[in-house]
Amino acid sequence: MGSSPKPFQLKVYPNGEFSVHLQRKAAVEPVAHLERTEVQNQTLRAIAAHGVQRVRAYFGKAKPPLPLGLSTPPNLSTAPKRPVRYGLKGMPGRARKMVRNACYLLERDAGRSHLSFLTLTIPSLPIAELQKLHYEWAKVLIAVRKKLTLRLTNADIPFPEVVAVSEIQEKRYERTGYPVLHLHCLFQGRTRGMAWAIDKSEIQQLWAETIESIVGHSVDCSKATRIERVEKSAENYMGKYMSKGVTAVQGVIDDGFADWMPRQWWSMSRTLSQRIRKGIRNSYEFAKTVWYSLLAGEKKLTTWFRDVRIEAVTGEQYLVAFYGKFLSEVNECIESEIATT
Repeated sequence: MGSSPKPFQLKVYPNGEFSVHLQRKAAVEPVAHLERTEVQNQTLRAIAAHGVQRVRAYFGKAKPPLPLGLSTPPNLSTAPKRPVRYGLKGMPGRARKMVRNACYLLERDAGRSHLSFLTLTIPSLPIAELQKLHYEWAKVLIAVRKKLTLRLTNADIPFPEVVAVSEIQEKRYERTGYPVLHLHCLFQGRTRGMAWAIDKSEIQQLWAETIESIVGHSVDCSKATRIERVEKSAENYMGKYMSKGVTAVQGVIDDGFADWMPRQWWSMSRTLSQRIRKGIRNSYEFAKTVWYSLLAGEKKLTTWFRDVRIEAVTGEQYLVAFYGKFLSEVNECIESEIATT
């Protein structure tokens, strides 16, 4: 005999961010109970066969909306095309989630008082050199991360890992007319009872070497770096910078500076990325409890949550998922109950 059907799946990240959704072959229930028409039944079968995202994309393109049969329409047989170039919409949601979880793990494992928050600003340079730096921004990200990791490793830091986020300097953009980037990095800067692994002069040298390798001459970075302790939640602190400059991206593109935008706005050590993925927990059994608790409006499990609904061609809405963030105590409980995968 086969195993019993598992209609819901729960996915929880290390920091407590979660999503709980209907499995593809699960019955999709309408928000308000109405007798289903044949078109609605065809819609549900399409969701089960092709998934919510493709069905939603099909509905959005069909003019007028067409009933979905059991066969696969051309619109559904191919995945949506990717944008011509990455980075032109800022940081995607999944990237922001990875960065938040990286900050969470660093703070959890190293302790907030042992973290360093670094800001690296590009000094005043000729426009041609600023442009070249932005074209080569991926090299800048990799170089900074590797240089920091090497210094942390040599200082015997237990977790020599770095997470970095790029940001548009909006005030500088308004003042100069050029969308210059700067870089924020988080890492464990010391261990208990020991001095900081990297001091200000080393940071200035590291940053100067990185810029000089691109522009080909010496650069004064004495006023282009700032390193500080983390006083509040690292996750929330970095989150502020992830969203701060992204709102300006479209304006920058409209002003003709699309080539100045990085293809990737963030970077992190591979081991840190692996630790995040290893810490993701999946559950089918616990998912049902979470689903119906959120459906009933239960607020004692989460700091916040939202629902995801899909609209059929008939205008009827179907609830297909919830996402949000568990309270820390709930997250700890779930961690002890669900096997890490």
